[in-house]
Amino acid sequence: MARFNTDIGRFDYPNSGLNRPEELGCFSLDINREFHDDTSQRKYFIKPSNYDNVSFDLTKGYEGMVKRDEFKDEQIDHLLKWINNHELGNMQTHFICRRGLLNRLMRTMYAKKDDWKFAVSLHKGTYYLCECPTDQSLAKIKHMMGEKDDEMCGWGYKFEQYLTASSADSDPTPDLQYNNCETFYTVVKATIGSHTLVYSGEVDAVSTDEPFGEHYVEFKTITHSALQRNSFKRYKL
Repeated sequence: MARFNTDIGRFDYPNSGLNRPEELGCFSLDINREFHDDTSQRKYFIKPSNYDNVSFDLTKGYEGMVKRDEFKDEQIDHLLKWINNHELGNMQTHFICRRGLLNRLMRTMYAKKDDWKFAVSLHKGTYYLCECPTDQSLAKIKHMMGEKDDEMCGWGYKFEQYLTASSADSDPTPDLQYNNCETFYTVVKATIGSHTLVYSGEVDAVSTDEPFGEHYVEFKTITHSALQRNSFKRYKL
């Protein structure tokens, strides 16, 4: 069963030269991880009526869960399809990558035991960055393929089903089969100092709550312990 909690963070970097990213577009991946240049997988956050006291069964429907192949490395293929569809092949930017790569790079100082390996290609003045698997990352995937760990990974996707719907005025459908294949991505452009970056990032849901107006939200599930909360704040937030 799940307890519901929320942490809302707003981040400003007055001295870093990092601006608020500008959204260029979006795309979706279906249950077969096929690319769609649309918003078909966009979900909206539906706040529970009993917000302070909810009980969700996160194991519901686990046996029928459709899972993506964690060993299949998709790199930036889908992002490049979006760029090609919108005739942005000569996009003037310094770097193109996925948000997860930037995440891993920027938290290096806080996760010193985690290794990473990137492949970089320079084409017409733009650096294309992809993350390569390491022995450590492959071992972590194999470890998480155990039945209990696999089930725990599924909690997050079921949690999202309880809290999201296909439109802002519809209801969540947690009884449906759930999976970790269908996803919605935003494509944004950001500036750091004199450099520009174009990257894609997975979006859990859109929230229309005040006072922020329409904005993207991220869901995380953790076990309720001091150790987990400290780890969550250190490595995730």
